Amino acid sequence: MQASNHGARARHFEPPPRLLALMIKPLGELPAMPPALSPLSRETFLTAYGVDPVAEAAVVAWLKEKKLTFRVDSRRRTVFVLGSDVLLRRAFGAVDEDTQGPASTLGVKRLPAELEGAVVAVLGMHTTLADTDPDAGPGDAANGYGVSGPAHALRTVEALRRCYEFPASFGKGQCIGVIEPDGGYVREDVYKALKTLGVSQRPQITDVIIKPELPPLPPEVHNAYADGNNDDPLPQQAYIDQFAAWMRGKGYWPRAWKKYFEVTMDITLVAALAPEADIQVFFGDGTAEGFLYMLQHAVLVAEPRPSVLSISWSFQERHLLNDASDIAAAHQISELLKAAAMMGVTVCCSSGDWGATNVDDSFGGPGLDVAFPASSPWALACGGTTLLEMAGGKPREVVWNHDFPEETAELTPNAHVHGATGGGYSKLFGAPPWQTPESGAPAGRGTPDVAAVADPRCGVDCQILGNTFPSFGTSASAPIWAGLVAVLNAELGVNVGCLNPLLHAASDAERAAMFTAITEGNNKMNAKAGGFDACPGWNACTGFGTPRGRGLLEYLKKLKGG
Repeated sequence: MQASNHGARARHFEPPPRLLALMIKPLGELPAMPPALSPLSRETFLTAYGVDPVAEAAVVAWLKEKKLTFRVDSRRRTVFVLGSDVLLRRAFGAVDEDTQGPASTLGVKRLPAELEGAVVAVLGMHTTLADTDPDAGPGDAANGYGVSGPAHALRTVEALRRCYEFPASFGKGQCIGVIEPDGGYVREDVYKALKTLGVSQRPQITDVIIKPELPPLPPEVHNAYADGNNDDPLPQQAYIDQFAAWMRGKGYWPRAWKKYFEVTMDITLVAALAPEADIQVFFGDGTAEGFLYMLQHAVLVAEPRPSVLSISWSFQERHLLNDASDIAAAHQISELLKAAAMMGVTVCCSSGDWGATNVDDSFGGPGLDVAFPASSPWALACGGTTLLEMAGGKPREVVWNHDFPEETAELTPNAHVHGATGGGYSKLFGAPPWQTPESGAPAGRGTPDVAAVADPRCGVDCQILGNTFPSFGTSASAPIWAGLVAVLNAELGVNVGCLNPLLHAASDAERAAMFTAITEGNNKMNAKAGGFDACPGWNACTGFGTPRGRGLLEYLKKLKGG
């Protein structure tokens, strides 16, 4: 039966306007390598490598001619443009198949002739959206690839500092930025955890909510001081109890709720390891462009200026490769991380928790993959380990590759989730100058660079609403390294910036004093996709290994010349 509209006029659906970000040409191209232990001030950097005013003026003139709504943000080298989907696609061209792939960094098929040479990327013309969450596909049996044996629980921050031979200071004068595209925290949880961990200092923690000022705005930020939205509220006690049972292997906690523990854990770890540092928590949008906008604020705008960034969130590279706009955003993010290195900012990134496939799937998965932004050559990619024992005050660690209890409501007796350190070779970025590909290895940038404890059986105690949980995942490795770098910066009196070329330039003897090499285990998640084995020297599971902080400090002092 055909429905009648009783003579009413059919309504034409008008899609919401699209927001594009035009990345403007810089004044100068960044050098191949950042200055070692000689960072530029932000002002000096922007004078030499900030926006090209001639290029910016050309873009503004064209947008005015087209009568488009826009806002100029010179510090970020960005012009935000608002318009209908039809109008913007007519101006910049649809994203076609021939624009997709690692070489496509522009983000659109073509630029108007007036903008060629002035615009280096157009972000926001999506074909598909990137996904920051791994695909869930739990198996019905244990993984079986990891090194078996009991784990050694650290529990306290002092035990963690002893394990990794932290210098005696606590990051005075430093600022640590924590990047959080989602989730939230209750600040009192952090303070209670610090007190329980024996940390007497209460660091200055500031929340910074990042949104482009031109609508449409990104989704509502989920943080402790904003309302969030109805389907993802702040944790309630019932969900906390479920998570507590999950950690004991007897229950479940929906994935959405874990985001709040993620944020709380990140802040707790950096605050516990560097309690004399200021901490800024940047909340924003989880798209690739939103991620870039958050990082731009942290690197180019924020005061006080972070000397270290901790990023425990990531994108799967294979998802980025499906979208020309995301590819362009990823390259702009990587270029921004290089800019951060020029200014002495170290960016510590999680290498992922789902092994060499970068996906939680015991049935075969889509093949090998790595996490971004850890795959950027300018990120310090942080892998994960299991601490088996402390023998004579020294850690014995293996590659983290261990089974979790199932985390869905459909709990079955033999179901597992397999957690393992991410690592492998990038398809977005080639090997940087300091990284010589091993014989037979892919030509891409190899991750991770370093590692720290990631197995939840070994973690440091954190809290949510009075419940205690261990830190876990490479999401814990990144803030551990961020805390260590803040301490190293304070001891050195100079910000170290990108550590990667310095570590690769060291001799074997120097690295033996800086790292505990991890030579046991692998990051294989299943037989079909394969993975990588730990071995002496750098490997695609744990990089150079876990830190010996005082050895790192001595090496950096020698490079500094003091």
